[in-house]
Amino acid sequence: MACIPIPSDSIFRCFIALLKWTYVHAWRHARYLKNHERNYATLRRENDELRKMEVLVNNLVRDEDLKGRDIRREAVEWQKKTLNLKAEAEYVLREFQDVQRTCTCCSSFPNYWYCYRRGKAALRKHGEVAAHIKNAPLEAEQVSRLPAIDWAAGLNPEALDGQETAPRIVKEILDSIEDTMISRIGVHGMGGVGKTTIVKHVHNKAKGFDFVMYMVVGKDPDYKHLQKKIARYLYLSLPEGADQSEGEKLILARLKGRKYLLILDDVWQGFDVHVLGVPDPVSGSKIVVVSRSLHVCHAVETGKNIKVEVMSSKDAMSLFLHKTGDVIKQPTIEKVAMEVLKECGGLPIAIATIGAALRNNDEVGVWEDTLRALKQSTGETQGMQRNVFEILKLSYNFLDETIQRCFLYLSMFPEDEIIFTYFLSVNWHLEGYIGGKMSIKEIVNKGRTIISRLKDVSLLESAGYAQNVNMHDLIRDLALYISSSGDEPMCLIRTSRGVRKAPTEEEWKKAKRISLMRTSIEQLPNRPDSPQLKTLLFEGCEGLTSIPCSFFDSMPALEILNLNGSMIKRLPDSLTNLKSLRALYFYGCKMLEDISAVVNLPELQVLDLYLTGVKELPDGFVDLKKLRILRMGFTFKLCKIPPNLFSNMPLLEVLNMYRSYGLWDTGLEGSASADLSQGRLNLEDLANIENLSSVELTINESGESIQRLMDSKLIGRLEGLALQCCLNFEGIDSSKAEEAERLKAFMVQSCPELKKIIRGTDPNKVIFPDLRLLQLEELPMLEHVSVETEAHISFLKLEKLTIKGCRVLKTIFTYELLKQLQNLVHFEVSNCPEMENVIEGQVGDEDEVFPKLTSFSIYNLQKLTTIYNGDLKLKALASIEVSKCPLLKKLPLDAQNCGKIKSVQGEKEWWEGLEWKEESTKAALQKYFILKPTNA
Repeated sequence: MACIPIPSDSIFRCFIALLKWTYVHAWRHARYLKNHERNYATLRRENDELRKMEVLVNNLVRDEDLKGRDIRREAVEWQKKTLNLKAEAEYVLREFQDVQRTCTCCSSFPNYWYCYRRGKAALRKHGEVAAHIKNAPLEAEQVSRLPAIDWAAGLNPEALDGQETAPRIVKEILDSIEDTMISRIGVHGMGGVGKTTIVKHVHNKAKGFDFVMYMVVGKDPDYKHLQKKIARYLYLSLPEGADQSEGEKLILARLKGRKYLLILDDVWQGFDVHVLGVPDPVSGSKIVVVSRSLHVCHAVETGKNIKVEVMSSKDAMSLFLHKTGDVIKQPTIEKVAMEVLKECGGLPIAIATIGAALRNNDEVGVWEDTLRALKQSTGETQGMQRNVFEILKLSYNFLDETIQRCFLYLSMFPEDEIIFTYFLSVNWHLEGYIGGKMSIKEIVNKGRTIISRLKDVSLLESAGYAQNVNMHDLIRDLALYISSSGDEPMCLIRTSRGVRKAPTEEEWKKAKRISLMRTSIEQLPNRPDSPQLKTLLFEGCEGLTSIPCSFFDSMPALEILNLNGSMIKRLPDSLTNLKSLRALYFYGCKMLEDISAVVNLPELQVLDLYLTGVKELPDGFVDLKKLRILRMGFTFKLCKIPPNLFSNMPLLEVLNMYRSYGLWDTGLEGSASADLSQGRLNLEDLANIENLSSVELTINESGESIQRLMDSKLIGRLEGLALQCCLNFEGIDSSKAEEAERLKAFMVQSCPELKKIIRGTDPNKVIFPDLRLLQLEELPMLEHVSVETEAHISFLKLEKLTIKGCRVLKTIFTYELLKQLQNLVHFEVSNCPEMENVIEGQVGDEDEVFPKLTSFSIYNLQKLTTIYNGDLKLKALASIEVSKCPLLKKLPLDAQNCGKIKSVQGEKEWWEGLEWKEESTKAALQKYFILKPTNA
């Protein structure tokens, strides 16, 4: 076989190329050795920068979580990757330190080899860290989105039982909605005639729409606020700070091609719904406009207008009997009762309030006096509105003086405001309406008794949770009407977004109480002269970023100051002049960091720092010896508290430090000085406060501190407990946990040795019977949520369950636990790599499971094959979110139990691969499917 000659120049070129390749690679590897110290220093800097970035992201995540927004998966993944990268970088840095000295002092080959390897590892790792830092989610919209809340689950209007006219009008509106020739319907009639009740029934009965939306517009509509309401119905997330035009585009895109019903209640002026992003009602979509004025209906181009008249005699009698009880059937009462009913003029709100005020009252004289007052007021009236007020005022007149004053105080809140009764009761006490020496618990109980009485006479309504109330707009107008005709010094109330200017100099001077809640005021006068001012409310003034230095110089009588939700960054020096101040509210002032001016307020009893940016409590804080309520929950930046704080607060009754500062003494022998130097607070000081009745705490780092808490007198007073990053913690002993019977919120996070939350062997023990919120996060050894063969956590009142990062957890609910979950509203499970199913075992066909569940979210459950092996009766379910669950092929739904679902979010591949018992189920849900990116 002949050899093929190779030209010598080709051999030379190959040799040169090989030499170059060898040189390049040898030099690159030599640089690992040559620059190993530089690589080490760079990695150390990048790791320090990563730590700072982690703090920023964690704070942002917590802030967004507290706003009620859902945290995006990308942000959670960034946090998880940060933990891994930090651990890897620190491992490289530690190894580098071990060999650094020998690399520089010894010339042996093995040591140079280690220096080379560490230099290479440091260079590669710092590249990963640097890239990760660039991807940090530092904007609110990168971190969170609005939650999928079932706003369209149904309203709760007054029943129409026994009436004929109102149900007929409901049917007429529903028939008009079905009419293909009508797209806009007007409902009009005088205030208090029952329009809202009627359209709420329409909302609940309307069928065949993709979205049914109800919202109150009000006298001074805030279009951006209305857009946010619409977005929540549509399961949309409007970007933080988005202007009105951006909101329009997003809403328009979501409603495009969808059939919707939009009910706009309490409309006072014509406006174009396009400013909200709502498209013209075509293809079966409808808009219902509710107003006191037919002219307003015409202005929004309604195709049909339906007038709501006063009640017929028969309907009025039915409602009156329902409110008064059978007392009006008594022969001695019946005649005068019919006269009283006649004077109410068929107005439902008047009949309801007067009837409720006279309920079961069998004294003829009281009925006759009511009739006299009614005839007198209607005879002297000038105009229909005043006539209505005079009628409604009779219900107010039946109240004792204390309750009357409490009722009038409610006029200081904006129209349609949801009012939290806890602090309402406290403020009533501070104003002197609820007098006497009482504990905070007694004050709140007394306040709720008054609220119950106001509900009984139809002057207040429940709003969502039992502790929330609001007022019908006509009843609020009544309170303003009565207040304006009183003899007390002026009460100045301006509570709408349209208000942009602060009160005049003369108004500041005359006012005893001023409410500027929810206004758009951005600037305040430098030094208003307000010698009589006792109460000043700025709650919800989001445009208020600063207060002039001398603003409080001339307010010597000020007792209540509410700055909740404002954007102030610091407190003016003049705050120290408020020597009479008794309550100071900063709830949600996220920009506020420095509160040093607070220490000079000797009469302060209530201080709310909940969800603020406060970093430390100044040393002078211990001088606030009259403090009775201190709320510091969710103050994530708080890192310094005077160690002797609680030994100087003998009157403290309510303390909230849930998800806040958490360093407490360990109680270990010889640890006292170390605890003090580390800024640890003393649990014994807290336990020794005799008046302390309600406590919410956070414990960080120390399992010993948890044991100290369980052994203390505080356990029976606990209402909230967060355990974070606690080493040497293997669970709470059931005998101790049993004493925490008032616990409502419980979070356990990053406790690496925890296998069981409760340690015990008595299955008859039920732990935490009042628990409403349970969060279990980053617990790598947790095996069970609760086990029936051991003492177990009660789920009877549980409303929200969150489980994240529990690596060995295989299932959540057993059949026995499932039976308890009658109040669960939302659950979320994520990053549990071993989880195979959510519900273990079988549920009987007759069992109603999760009757109140409105949403669930599951993410990154790589082994999850089923949520439940069958179908569930999920009557309230409105939202489903599934992501990164590749083996999940079925949902526990059929065509009969998916009627309220408005949102199904997931990846396209997952959705198309789902298996259905009936294709009609998929068809029914297809229009509500929202595509999630594969990497979301």
